[in-house]
Amino acid sequence: MMNPQSFWKKYPIKVNQTLGFKAGYAEVFIKHVSNGWLVKTTSLAQAVDEMEAIKVDDLLDDQEVLHFYSGNTSELILVPALPNKAVVFRNNKNIKVSAGESTRLFFTIPLSMQFYFDEVKDETRLTEVPLRRLSDTWFGEMDSGEPAYSIGSTYYK
Repeated sequence: MMNPQSFWKKYPIKVNQTLGFKAGYAEVFIKHVSNGWLVKTTSLAQAVDEMEAIKVDDLLDDQEVLHFYSGNTSELILVPALPNKAVVFRNNKNIKVSAGESTRLFFTIPLSMQFYFDEVKDETRLTEVPLRRLSDTWFGEMDSGEPAYSIGSTYYK
């Protein structure tokens, strides 16, 4: 069983070595090549129970593999991230809070896996993969809103 501290971390990776990562509904394979990285992402039909990072024999270079040319670097960094768009909660219950009162609601917002080489900054991001695909929606007015994700109507008190 892999705990979060041993999953979200820096991974030293040698040239021609491939690592595989599974979490949620996502699977990512990353191979370090002499001048950069090969990255392949897939969506799983069933969510995995445990986060997993393993050494893989090889990554076959096919049409679904992305090539990143980064020069000579030997460190892969995996960090958790919140969704890259606004998240909208759709209330299907009649929740009323009286004037002067307050309540706390908790929502489950799935994370994304972000992969970087050398250091965590926009210029070194290889890919970002959500652990669960969220539904696309719109937040705001028709003419001045923005694209967003919907997390449905489940909440916790």
